Amino acid sequence: MEKLSKAQQEAIKKASTERLRLNLIKADFAEEDVLQMDRETRQTTWAEVVAKGGGATRGPTTGGYDPAIEKERLEFEKLKFKQELELQKQKQEADIEFQKQKHSADLEIQKQKQ
Repeated sequence: MEKLSKAQQEAIKKASTERLRLNLIKADFAEEDVLQMDRETRQTTWAEVVAKGGGATRGPTTGGYDPAIEKERLEFEKLKFKQELELQKQKQEADIEFQKQKHSADLEIQKQKQ
């Protein structure tokens, strides 16, 4: 742990036991072995992995930009917008049709009254 920066040490200390478990499994440790470790052993083992350059212990994400994810998000937003426009158009058409039927019914009532 001493080989790590203060920020990395803090990140490891603050990491949940579950996060440490997942990180160690991703680092190719056997799940059974990781499950048998106590929290302190998991922290020490994970610190060794990070010290060797095998793990990322960044603090909270600082807003990295991934073009592929951004492209996917924009495509989703476009699709969502198109669907909302289509739904709005259908509602307007239904409203117009309702108004026509209502108007026709009103005319029919007026004819019957006369």
